[in-house]
Amino acid sequence: AFYGCEKLTSLIIPDSVKSIAKDALIGYGSDKIKSITVPSSVTSIGMWAFDSPGSLTILNPDCKIRRDMFLKKDVTVISGFAGSTAQKYAEKYGLKFETLPDEYGTEPVTDLTRDVNEDGVVNMADVICLTKNLVAFSGSSDFTAYDVNGDGQFNIMDLLAVKRAFL
Repeated sequence: AFYGCEKLTSLIIPDSVKSIAKDALIGYGSDKIKSITVPSSVTSIGMWAFDSPGSLTILNPDCKIRRDMFLKKDVTVISGFAGSTAQKYAEKYGLKFETLPDEYGTEPVTDLTRDVNEDGVVNMADVICLTKNLVAFSGSSDFTAYDVNGDGQFNIMDLLAVKRAFL
């Protein structure tokens, strides 16, 4: 699935996805992905669905997760909501868990500062623009224009903020 995508380091699974099957994101190049975001539309994650992302964010608090979700066991952190199946999975398998704030993903769409490509609308084109820049980001350039959530950093959370703005 990731042949020729050696520079791909983060993956935001689209909302059109309802489940992630066994071995879905395993294969050549999958070990290069360091950050994966699973949307609230995903209701189940199969066995060995992922290689070993550094971080995995699961936005559906009731997502059914198979016991061996990861092919390798070197996941750094799982993020999700308090009391979620993601938290239970992390605790059961001794993985670090980071709690997302309850209001995560619920802010209003009135803020056009999330219009990264400045075309007057907040849409998937803004997510693509941010993704391209995030992949190229070395940490030494000035990327303050892409810090759409205002936390002083340019990271996956900025992508999620833009994505949530147009859903």
